[in-house]
Amino acid sequence: MVSSAPPEQLPLPNLGPTPLVVGPIVVCFELPGDPRPKARHRSRIAYKGKTPFVMQYPEPETAAYERVIGQLAAFHMRGKQPTDKPVALIVHVFKSIPVSWPARDREAALAGAIRPDGRIGDWDNFGKACSDAMNGIVYHDDCQVIDGRCLKFYSDRPALRVEVREYIPASNSVG
Repeated sequence: MVSSAPPEQLPLPNLGPTPLVVGPIVVCFELPGDPRPKARHRSRIAYKGKTPFVMQYPEPETAAYERVIGQLAAFHMRGKQPTDKPVALIVHVFKSIPVSWPARDREAALAGAIRPDGRIGDWDNFGKACSDAMNGIVYHDDCQVIDGRCLKFYSDRPALRVEVREYIPASNSVG
């Protein structure tokens, strides 16, 4: 049976007590400079003998940026093994304020009253760049990311901040 109630009035399913809660930090680091979202893969037609096929490859600048994120994550892991637990990935994107903006808008952006929109990159593309870069370094596979968030801000110090936290059983949580 389909409900005729507006979506904002539909009840959420009762999932019971939360069996997992966010726990300790696995790794946290910051990469200075304007953050870059993950770009779409490139494609070209290649030939195997006389048979054409589509070859896909990552955009070179994105691949280089992901390598830097991976290297920074490895440095901050300090030799620890990748976690095998589910994780939360929190990405903070601090974009530079456009120099063409008037002083009033620049101040509002620094105060958080103006936040970046889709023109600087979709939130999920920043998350994908980070999650793919940390495969095998912070966690075994990015399928372990069960909670992914990307927060975008303007800043006079552009940077990308990445935080990965393990999920632990609720009974082990400190509270």
